[in-house]
Amino acid sequence: MADTSWLIPVALIIGGFITAFVGKKLLKAIVMIVAGGVLAFALYWLSTHYLSVEPVTTAIIVLMGFIVGAFLGWFLVKLAIALAIGFIAGIVIASALGLGLVALVLVILLSIGIAYVLAEKIIEAAMAVLGSIMIYYGIVLATQPSLIWRNVAIGVSLVVFVLALYYTHRSK
Repeated sequence: MADTSWLIPVALIIGGFITAFVGKKLLKAIVMIVAGGVLAFALYWLSTHYLSVEPVTTAIIVLMGFIVGAFLGWFLVKLAIALAIGFIAGIVIASALGLGLVALVLVILLSIGIAYVLAEKIIEAAMAVLGSIMIYYGIVLATQPSLIWRNVAIGVSLVVFVLALYYTHRSK
């Protein structure tokens, strides 16, 4: 039987590079395809079970549902990130400043708005971090467990993280 212990480290390293450099684009494509497919299927099911429409009309409804669902899905992902980060940041800021309830709500709303504007940058940074962590674990698994190799893995991961942030920021 062949030795396949090298597969997981190699997959982690290759997947880490892909995630770090094009992770946001992959995430966006996956979210849009899944969300569009879910809405298209729901509209197909509704149009075939509850509406008496022609097949051509059903196809148009499904196509429009896919397009709307795709963009709605990406909007909802960005909104979820903005709500989570904005709510936490708003509470931390308001607590640190000792603000009252009205000011707390305003700070939270402002934080959510800022987080929504920065949501794509946050996703890019998160994908760069995730890819760098995958590369780190791939190098650690592929090498002997020593402090030197862990430091090499940390160095390579940091370089990849910085390059991925630069690449994703520059590619706009």
